[in-house]
Amino acid sequence: MGITYEIQDDVIRFTTHGAVDFVEGLHVLQCGFAEASDITAKDASRKWFLLFDVRESTESRTSGELRDIATLIASHRGMLKGRSAIIVSKPLYYGLGRMFAVFMESFGLTTSVLHSDEEALHWLHAPLH
Repeated sequence: MGITYEIQDDVIRFTTHGAVDFVEGLHVLQCGFAEASDITAKDASRKWFLLFDVRESTESRTSGELRDIATLIASHRGMLKGRSAIIVSKPLYYGLGRMFAVFMESFGLTTSVLHSDEEALHWLHAPLH
């Protein structure tokens, strides 16, 4: 159980399975950003969307932890496209996702909470209005 990441096209995808230790989760986020940064160093125009898949998560983050995660992400906003999506399957995670979205928006990063890969990828790549 834990958190993993993968980089595909213009998306850094973080997926949780079961319970994730908070510090371990922050470390994996940092690793994902470091790999994306290495790619961006070779192509300065390259920017990233973020996708969080928490459908298999069993954790419940505090508001302070969610704020700390958003703060870590915001420290990398120069390499981000400004949109992130969270894929959820339970009402609890929808609520936590909305709380996280508020923290992200305070850093100028728009976040949507959705229910499927297709919805999330479509929303991330949709034209801005």
